Amino acid sequence: MNAPSFSSFPPSFGSFPDTEENDRKAGSSKLRQKDDLDSRPERSRKGHDRHRDKRKDTNASESKARKEKRKEKRRAPRLFVVDKSGDPMNVVYGGLNATDVPKYKRAGYGQILGLPPSLRIITRSTGGKLLEVGVNGKRPVPRYIESRSFALLTTSQTRQLLPSYASKGKGRLDLSIEGDTVPAPDFIRLPSRKGRPDTDPLSTYRSINTLKPEASDSDSVASSVSDGIGASSESDAEDNMPRTAHQDSLARLEASLQKNPTSLPLWFALVELTLSTLPPSAKTSLIRARADIKLSVLDRAMRTDSRNKDSVELRVKWLNAGADIWDGEKLEKEWDQAVRELGMMGNDKVERGFTRNNMWDEWLRWRISSAGRGTRANVEGIIEDARRVLGNVDGELMMVKILWRITVVLQDAGFSERAMALFQAQIELTFNCPSSLASRPFPERLQSLEEFWEAEIPRVGEVDAHGWQAWVREGKPDIRPSAPIPQYPASNMDIDKSSDPYVRWAIDEVNQDATSCMPKCADDAGDDPYATILFSDIKDLLLDIRSADAKHALRLAWLGYIGLHIPGFVEFLGQNTNTRDDVWAHRHLSRAPCLEALFPPNPTAGKNRDWDAIAGTIVAREKTYGPTFGVVKEWGRGVFEPLENIGETTSLWGKRDIQAVNKDLVRRIFQQLRRHDSCLQHDEEWDMMAMAFEAAHSIKSAIKLSRTILSTSRESVPLWGTHARLEKMRGKIDEARRVYETALSSTSRSPELRRGEATLWWAWAEMEWIQGDDDRARTVALQAVGVAVGGPMAILRGKRALEERLRSSSEWKEREAWVCLLALLEVLAGGAGAIEEGMRVLQRYVNDEGLTGVQRESAWTRMLLLEWKHAVLLRRQAKRSVVRNIVTGVLRETEQAGYTNTAILGVFLEGEKGESVWGRVRALMGDPALMGGEDGITFKVPERGVSRRIWEVWLASWEPGRWEDEKERVRNSMGIAVGDERTRASAIIWQIYVALEIYCGELKRAKGLLFRAVAECPLVKELYLVAFRALRSVFTASELEAWAESMAERGIRMHRGLEEYIDANKRSGSSDSDGNSSDGEAELELEKETRDYRRLAPF
Repeated sequence: MNAPSFSSFPPSFGSFPDTEENDRKAGSSKLRQKDDLDSRPERSRKGHDRHRDKRKDTNASESKARKEKRKEKRRAPRLFVVDKSGDPMNVVYGGLNATDVPKYKRAGYGQILGLPPSLRIITRSTGGKLLEVGVNGKRPVPRYIESRSFALLTTSQTRQLLPSYASKGKGRLDLSIEGDTVPAPDFIRLPSRKGRPDTDPLSTYRSINTLKPEASDSDSVASSVSDGIGASSESDAEDNMPRTAHQDSLARLEASLQKNPTSLPLWFALVELTLSTLPPSAKTSLIRARADIKLSVLDRAMRTDSRNKDSVELRVKWLNAGADIWDGEKLEKEWDQAVRELGMMGNDKVERGFTRNNMWDEWLRWRISSAGRGTRANVEGIIEDARRVLGNVDGELMMVKILWRITVVLQDAGFSERAMALFQAQIELTFNCPSSLASRPFPERLQSLEEFWEAEIPRVGEVDAHGWQAWVREGKPDIRPSAPIPQYPASNMDIDKSSDPYVRWAIDEVNQDATSCMPKCADDAGDDPYATILFSDIKDLLLDIRSADAKHALRLAWLGYIGLHIPGFVEFLGQNTNTRDDVWAHRHLSRAPCLEALFPPNPTAGKNRDWDAIAGTIVAREKTYGPTFGVVKEWGRGVFEPLENIGETTSLWGKRDIQAVNKDLVRRIFQQLRRHDSCLQHDEEWDMMAMAFEAAHSIKSAIKLSRTILSTSRESVPLWGTHARLEKMRGKIDEARRVYETALSSTSRSPELRRGEATLWWAWAEMEWIQGDDDRARTVALQAVGVAVGGPMAILRGKRALEERLRSSSEWKEREAWVCLLALLEVLAGGAGAIEEGMRVLQRYVNDEGLTGVQRESAWTRMLLLEWKHAVLLRRQAKRSVVRNIVTGVLRETEQAGYTNTAILGVFLEGEKGESVWGRVRALMGDPALMGGEDGITFKVPERGVSRRIWEVWLASWEPGRWEDEKERVRNSMGIAVGDERTRASAIIWQIYVALEIYCGELKRAKGLLFRAVAECPLVKELYLVAFRALRSVFTASELEAWAESMAERGIRMHRGLEEYIDANKRSGSSDSDGNSSDGEAELELEKETRDYRRLAPF
């Protein structure tokens, strides 16, 4: 075969072998080459022959040298190599190759006798007196917490390494110094620690003079900066180089902090602005780097002024940042010190909404998330911590929230009977206490309640339960009525002998957890010691609740524990819109019905073609979208009534929301706790919730329940409004109109109206408007203020009367109803800008009244829904650009305020349909951007909660066919969520993230996430069971057995032991103990463990 030749490379004669055998095979080609050589000049032929002779001699010497090397290699030891002959290719043109040059390295180079082999010498001083040792011979990377790095982070004197060219044009920017124009240099002058002498002629320009910071008597920000930067600080006044927006924001923040070092918003803005250079990520290294930065800035804040150390909010952020850096011992020490310093202060010391209650709440959150580590690493340790918290917090609403939090921990760990018993005992103590014991001391009431509990009489929530008070009234009978015993499904261990024992065990655990929610009597418990709950197990957690708000909150907390989500309720308990309680309270989002709605059943549906051919003409397909208001329902408490329609569903519960709930138990709770509160308004809300629950199951049964309730509460205006909404949902508009007329027939023209009457007028007028009957809607709006129907003058009188009612009303919901009627009159006036005028009415109401909190949120929501119903339901014209600007402004305000309102987000999505500007929607799924504050100082949008993160997951499948394009964005968003300190300890986020990877088929990645999830949420049983079911194919038998041992060590309840299923599987003769594995694989696993044991035996 002829060797190829390339004109780009010089010839290398040593690389082409020339033997006689090849010459004989070449045949006629050699003859042609010889003729070519004969035709060459004499000098070329001589040179060619000379090189050919050299190659023959070289090949012979090479073969002889290789034989000698092989002989020497057999005799030479491994530590060194003997090379007696030189390299013959050194004298051959083009023959030297780097692989032929021998390379030698001393054995054990860089190691020190007595140290581990991984530690090697990095540098050594002259004479070998000083050695620097590093892991694997690499220098350690400096961290942010070191003194040198900290000095660079804390400096306010920053400089940009950019040449000072003009922003426009190609010319240079000239500097004007003392009236003289001097051309700017063509280079970047780096600062020097050595200052130039004053006699230097260059000191007048082109030099950067070093300014010493002014001395400060107090421990101010300037002193901390000067300590870190030292003499290397440069003056920005002498520098005309352009600075970036990030540097300008830092400079303004530093100047503001120098004037006001105790301003916490400024310090938090500095933290977020510094972190903006390192974007959020799911990588552990980046998480630690961000924690380093945050820890250093917060350390500086506490050193700058001692008053900053007394801030609960700042101390909690500092401790959360240290959790990623410190070891467990130091972290526990810092938390205990913070609790002693801030948790024992008087409750009168309130600082920006953070009290000692928040300190204890955060401490309990940290104890629960670190339950797998530390001294109290089980459920009983968390119970002890909860008792300590309940003894130190103030406020009954706060106590109710702590009680709810503990029941969620017990339910997650598998102790559902104990959690339900805690609610039952607290409800009996609060609502069913005998009148003879109502004024007795709390310990005496507990003693009497223990007698009722030990009698095992049916308690609240159970069948035929009449309560503690009825039991005392009847003379404390000892006979317990017979109650049906729930039948548990048969164990798969006894049914299917051929299936995997690990999967069977997990399925049985899930089924028994779902059915064993109520505590049992001692006779019905069987062999399960946790099924019967003694009074001593829950006595220390019971509360003395007296206020009406706390009593009603206790009922709603019980519904939330069962699985019925009430939007805004957990924020109401925490008295804070930026609370972190959503990480554990929104457990309904991780249930199976919600997970099925989050991910599309067919990811590629709708992506086949974007066009159709009709009669030879290409016609684009109409885009289809999912429901505007999706799975997640979250807004402030009181924004909507229980049965108010929002799109395709109601504002409270739909069929999907009650699918995973024990319906019989909920019905018993609604029935047994009806009319048990001293506040009529709370009882009316409880009855409306009962109707909403029945409506989610069956409209017919809800109508029947509503009539039963109205038969005993005919004077309740809100209950009449709820009944009218039920008739409207059934499609009986005439019946709903008749209900409104009946309820409002006794209305007088007096300004003294019944509670809820204004809301009823607005609901009636809105119903007529949505039905398209503008005249009837206008009549109802005027009739609400007693104005007869007429011409334009009647409308003017009606508007004036509505404004008077607005000023005279004291309840904010009443005022909102009157202003909605006023806006509706503007819309009914018609015209091109009618809907915009109606929205401006609500805008003026919000600005003039100075609304804040949930009142402001409710008004904005009403305004946007007014536009949505006008444009979508009635399909009437609106100026989309004006409406979009209003919607965008409201959305930006809600984002900056830190609360999530999915109704506002749904209206925003509706406005983006068909606009082909998907970037605006994608921006919602990105990381929150920095927003400007006062004096140009940059602040960051508050961190996103659980509801917002899960809404973003649902958004990816809103438009069919876009899932494959958006799933990476969803994965990135969930990765940021599990790395964020706000949602890191949320089992809900982890379950949805793992379910996402399983849905995408990434089982290996889901396995890695599951290990991280268990580390962050060590007491959640559902996370452990995922390894035995959906991820069974990527877990080995030994890993699953170790998994079960970890569950037992952390105190997680298991109804039956895993070893029972494994033993039963062995006795049945089944060898498939590892899914699709065989006996050979099991033997290989045992053999591998044996080899590992022998290898580690000497150590």
